Parts: sequence; C-alpha cells; structure tokens
Amino acid sequence: MGEIILYIASSLDGFIASEDGSVDWLESVEEPDPEEDYGYQELFERVDTVLMGRKTYEQILGFGEWPYESKRCIVFTREPLAYSDERVEFVDEPAAFLRNLLDDGSAATWLVGGSETASYLLKEGLIRHMIITMLPIVLGGGIPLFQGLEGEFRLKLLEMKSYPNSFIQLHYELLKG
Repeated sequence: MGEIILYIASSLDGFIASEDGSVDWLESVEEPDPEEDYGYQELFERVDTVLMGRKTYEQILGFGEWPYESKRCIVFTREPLAYSDERVEFVDEPAAFLRNLLDDGSAATWLVGGSETASYLLKEGLIRHMIITMLPIVLGGGIPLFQGLEGEFRLKLLEMKSYPNSFIQLHYELLKG
C-alpha cells in the first residue's frame, strides 16, 4: 500500500504563502550552500505521483517549465472539466480517488500543496508523513499550513535536521487514532 507525504516549506509562524498566494518570501532567506536541496531529490526519486490542489497547480504553471514530467500528476479541483492539460489528471472526489490510488500499488505520493488540500487529506486520515522545512522568517499573516481542522492529530517525530542557514526540517509520522 502506498503513502502520501506532505513535503512543504513553512514560515516559523506556520504560513506557506503570503496573503495573495505568493511564495516569493521563500527566496528572501539566504542559502549559504547552493548544493543543498533539503532532501528534495531523494523525495522526488521515491515518489511516483505528485498531488496538489488547483491553486498550487495554477501557481506552478506560472513558474515556467513543468517540473513533474516524469511523474503522474493529480490535481484536485471542484471543476475538473474546466481544465485541459495532458500532463495532469483533474479529480473532483479526492478521498475516494486517493484510497483507490493507494490500494492499487502507488509507491509514494508527494502532496505538493496547498493548504486546503493538505487540510482535507489530513482530516480524511490520508497523509502518512509530513516533512516540513521551517524557514527563519515570521510572515505575520498569509495562507496557513493547515486550516479549518477540528480535533487533534498526533504525530511522532522521526527526524529533525538543522541547516547552517537556520532552516529546520521536521519529519513526522502521523499516528493512528
């Protein structure tokens, strides 16, 4: 059975984007070692599917070249027929779709973002691992990592890495029940 891994960057105060959805602040923090990829390549080689919400998809389109050519790509949207992109499967019933995907032998799926999708999948109990890289910046507002959650979600810290540029990466496993 496959697993869904949320791999994402966050400000120290828990935001993944500015109010307008911009992630420009990610580049405002100095990276002393341009060779460091914070585990990205290892994750990318591990997953066979990437998954995101519509807003994240539209934002990635604005970056230029499509970065996920070698992966199956799933985009959750309430209006799947409004989009046409041969590189992407547009899905409007994410929970049922993902349960089938995970049961059908998908190795691992990278949840790229965003907040609404991550929150929904967490509520549905579909996220298995979270790898959150905290950047040394306080945004004071924006789009939170999670929103609209009720109740508690217990986690087990599997690994913590600190980097010379003050980034901290936390790898959690979600505990059942």
